[in-house]
Amino acid sequence: MNLYIISTFKWIVKAVIVIQIYGMPLASVFSCDSLMVDNIIIHGREKTKIWVMHQEARVTKGQKIAKQDLDSRIKEMQTDLIRTNLFASVECEYRIIEEQPCLLEIHFFIEESWLLMASPIFELSDKNFTVWWDLYNRSLDRVNYGIKVFHYNLTGRKDRFKLKAHSGFTNKFELSYDYPYINRRHNVGLWAGGLYSTTKELNIMTLDNQQVFYRNESQFLQSRASFFAQLKYRPTRYYTFSFMTEYHSFKIHGEVYERNPEYLSLGKTNLNYFQNRLNAKYSSVDLEVRPTEGFKLAGSVLFVNATNYKPLSLIQFTQEMLVAQSFNSRLRWVTDFNFGQTIGTERLPYLFSRALGYLYDTEGYEYYVLDGLHFFHSSTGVFYKLFSYKRNFFKILGSEPRIKINIIVDLKLNGNLAYVYNPWQDYTNTLTNTMLRSVSAGFDILLNQSLKLQLNYSLNHLGQSGFFIQSKSAFR
Repeated sequence: MNLYIISTFKWIVKAVIVIQIYGMPLASVFSCDSLMVDNIIIHGREKTKIWVMHQEARVTKGQKIAKQDLDSRIKEMQTDLIRTNLFASVECEYRIIEEQPCLLEIHFFIEESWLLMASPIFELSDKNFTVWWDLYNRSLDRVNYGIKVFHYNLTGRKDRFKLKAHSGFTNKFELSYDYPYINRRHNVGLWAGGLYSTTKELNIMTLDNQQVFYRNESQFLQSRASFFAQLKYRPTRYYTFSFMTEYHSFKIHGEVYERNPEYLSLGKTNLNYFQNRLNAKYSSVDLEVRPTEGFKLAGSVLFVNATNYKPLSLIQFTQEMLVAQSFNSRLRWVTDFNFGQTIGTERLPYLFSRALGYLYDTEGYEYYVLDGLHFFHSSTGVFYKLFSYKRNFFKILGSEPRIKINIIVDLKLNGNLAYVYNPWQDYTNTLTNTMLRSVSAGFDILLNQSLKLQLNYSLNHLGQSGFFIQSKSAFR
């Protein structure tokens, strides 16, 4: 037995000597359990910092990746870069180095989006294009005019700058800056800003399930000043936590109180309050505005306390669950659930009782808004990719990426359910405390992975139907 072991050992030694003589690497004989990243090569980069791409893809030179996890890890890197909304397209590949099979190169093929938005403002004050077009007869009095400068990758570090100034329906000045990497581990971000606005026309109540506006040409009906700061923590690619603190000051004209004493509640013509929000999210969804696969579970709790009105104290909870699944390269299914609950000591001011039709629009009910304490909204749809189109154009500024267009058009069929509970329902608001149901069919047009235009033909439970246009952006 000892002679057999000695003989086997001699053959192994001879094999190693032969391999080294002829220049053959040992790794070609003995398989690698893991591969080490020897090089990271980025093709098409124009502005985004290399370290930012490494951080977002969570890959570094010298990192080891288990061989059985290699394909899934490469897919994760590609998905993580898409989720930044900085790129019109992303592809990720790996190549094993022939001379050293335990080493690999990772290649990113990217097309950076044009993320500088500097333009005049022509902005509708109404909740969507259809309401402005049909209910308000395309009135230019309901349009804001001004200038905006948005940059969603200001210095190439995924930092966002926003400046907005306009007059018209609302006079407003807004400024904010968001930097996502304030600590050494690059997983904590800070967002801060503020705004000031005045308006001579105000949504003062809801009747017949629609917003009621009041206008006074000689007086500002409302002035508002707000300041906020948010800390965001991303410990892993799946989890995000944030804390935001805000200060708001509202002042309304006495005419608003005369028409709706509950606008700020109990005769108040001014309301100052602090608002603190905690958010937590788990998400493996690849793209928020056009999810093709993944799961998202998110929740928040909001605390509101007035500084000049002791009885006003409330807590609002929101939850969301989204599931997306692809059956093949063209066909996918998405379902999304949203919930909200409000706990307050007294009847809530009109300002805080807004549920559906504000942040969440139920397809088929675009003309309406619903106010209340609690709400539920769900949407389930099947989407079929019709075609995509890509084209690169030219540079306008030397420091900015080329202008590019990456368009994806989906055909969709969607079903919706929603419910809002309001214990103080006005008798004209018949959609509150009623189960809403609708179906819609149409097209979603996605531009550069971040902006989506929805063209829907919808039918609701009242038998009302129509063609509606909505938009959604990946950027706040």
